Amino acid sequence: MPCHHPQRRLLRTVIAVAALATIVVACSPPASPGGSIPPNQPSAQPTTTTVVTTTTTAAPPVGYSVVSTGVRHTCGITLAGAARCWGHNGTGQLGDGTTIDRWTPVQVSGLTSGVTSISVGEHHTCAVRNGAALCWGHNGTGQLGDGTTTPRWTPVQVSGLTAGIQSIGAGSFGFSCSMSVLGGVNCWGHNSAGQLGDGTTADSLVPVPVTGLATGVTSLSTGGRHTCVVQSSAAKCWGHNYNGQLGDGTTADNPTATVVAGLGSGVTAVSATYSQSCAVQNGAALCWGDNHYGQLGDGTTTSSATPVQVSGLTSGVTVVSAGYLSSCAVHNDAALCWGFNGYGGIGDNTTTTRTVPVQVTGLTAGVAGIAVGESYACAVTTGGSASCWGRNGSGRLGDGTDTHRLVPAPVPMPT
Repeated sequence: MPCHHPQRRLLRTVIAVAALATIVVACSPPASPGGSIPPNQPSAQPTTTTVVTTTTTAAPPVGYSVVSTGVRHTCGITLAGAARCWGHNGTGQLGDGTTIDRWTPVQVSGLTSGVTSISVGEHHTCAVRNGAALCWGHNGTGQLGDGTTTPRWTPVQVSGLTAGIQSIGAGSFGFSCSMSVLGGVNCWGHNSAGQLGDGTTADSLVPVPVTGLATGVTSLSTGGRHTCVVQSSAAKCWGHNYNGQLGDGTTADNPTATVVAGLGSGVTAVSATYSQSCAVQNGAALCWGDNHYGQLGDGTTTSSATPVQVSGLTSGVTVVSAGYLSSCAVHNDAALCWGFNGYGGIGDNTTTTRTVPVQVTGLTAGVAGIAVGESYACAVTTGGSASCWGRNGSGRLGDGTDTHRLVPAPVPMPT
């Protein structure tokens, strides 16, 4: 409350520290003209001080920074660093402690902040939180990395990976891999085709180092039963190779990392899926492997065991995502897709299969990331909005329905 006294001086001091604003108002006793204490007055007067404190807290950002697609479920990272998942949940892969399918995003148990990477497989999911690797869902081949084969409906710590992890990948067929901040790669789980990269085909219930990839890796992607990375600007892949998805010119499996033909430099990103792979090299998109539905994007349906140029995407590409029978890219901030389109996964408001990239309806600018799953895809914008399109069984599009979408449908904003 303000002070009102005749011939008194009002002293106001305002102290502002960060978001905490404190206002101090002090009232001093009246002084005589000569500055001495007036007669019949006590030698000291009490000082009245009123302190008013207000605290301003910035509202947390709303939206998504990352979306990861799988076979029948999807996950995202919110701008506040929380993990949300939606879709099929038969093995607890949504991480909410249940096996109930969810048609809209639900909070992953315990991952309410600090999440920086997330990856969706077919029956399990993995994430990085505060530098630690965690996984949940099906665990029949040790893909959760906790030293057991016990399924988990909520996240568990991957053995030994408690700090220093930068990104993670959940392979579709029961394996996982991680990349450290120093660029080292470890993998665990199913290894029938050498997808763990340790030179063997023996499964492992805990992480094992990938041969030759102790440092220098900057991008990691797990596919069906193969894995690809970028190391020192070169693309390298290992594991299953029936369709030429390793890109080394053969169709022979390889349990150790090998350089993709023609991609020994200038590579900034890779993407691996069931039977094909893609990369960004000097701003151009290239793909290799299976091409029965035009998913390599070169205008043909001829498979290739070495990279081919995606038609029209010779520069300006920042993100490429290889999915099950289709692929997508971010090109000059717009989303384009190609390949199988039976459920609308290309997003051009048709069900016509495309052998070259076409524009995704409505996503012509401001696209920051894109991910392709089984006959569907999702994208996030620079403003934090997320949308999905294509096949929608089990609610994998997150729009609250099981209706297939021929154009992007918005994913509800996190609250």
